[in-house]
Amino acid sequence: MEAAMAAMEAAADNVLAALSRTFSSTIAVFIQIQGCLICLILALGWAIAYLVRKKVIRNMRRKIVDGNSFAFLCDDIDELEHSVQKNLPRVSVIMPLKGFGEHNLQNWKTQITSLYGGPLEFLFVLESKDDPAYHAVSHLIAEYKDNLEAKVVVAGFSTTCSQKIHNQLIGVEKMHKDSKYVLFLDDDVRLHPGTIGALTKEMEKNPEMHADDFRQDRYGVVSRLRDGGYSDDMTLAAIAGEHKRLISSPPVAVFPHPLASDLSFPRFEISELLVHMYSDRTCVNVELDKDGNSTVQHVVS
Repeated sequence: MEAAMAAMEAAADNVLAALSRTFSSTIAVFIQIQGCLICLILALGWAIAYLVRKKVIRNMRRKIVDGNSFAFLCDDIDELEHSVQKNLPRVSVIMPLKGFGEHNLQNWKTQITSLYGGPLEFLFVLESKDDPAYHAVSHLIAEYKDNLEAKVVVAGFSTTCSQKIHNQLIGVEKMHKDSKYVLFLDDDVRLHPGTIGALTKEMEKNPEMHADDFRQDRYGVVSRLRDGGYSDDMTLAAIAGEHKRLISSPPVAVFPHPLASDLSFPRFEISELLVHMYSDRTCVNVELDKDGNSTVQHVVS
């Protein structure tokens, strides 16, 4: 018995010694340092984002104390004057839909009840009328028809790109001819009543940016999405980088994403792994053929 225990201890010592040599090698140390640097950079990014948003919240509370009860919508209460609101640009909100989950209806309600004062239209785009979302969103539009400019668009089946991108591009074709900005929204996020106004205000700081980029296929933004595009975010980001276009993310552009009540940790991890696998594949395609699949965030000019 004692001999067996001694043998096991010796084997364990040998394993630990081998692991120690492995993790002390030059390559292993380099990988560990690289991992620590990546974690530190990510942590720094989160910390900076927290400080920026904390400053915005602090300013908002101060303005409310100073008398601006609508500080959650805009910094300057004078911006809510009718003379200002009537001159706001038209915005088209395009939402590609697929399926109907437990939070979808509430998500859509927060999106269509925006307090944006300018002309605003919503286009809910899906593959076919057989999609479970079709009847749900149709009933929602009927419920708000007196206070809402919205319609359901059936895009048909995609053959050259992801169904989501296909739906988005069909939405662009169907949007109002006078829309200056197009906002692509996922159907699984919720909006603050002032989000669309805040995003539009940010876009107005760069007046050369507008929806004509899509209408005229400027920089190949439509063709590159249509011809093999998988990730809209990554494709547009690649195009923006190539042509020195601005990518902006205002501090107030926060999009809460409610999780399903039956979502377990293993299921979440598997879904995240699949997303990263597809994203990695997309990035490789970008490097290989320059026909990329990536794009700017939610507001695209």
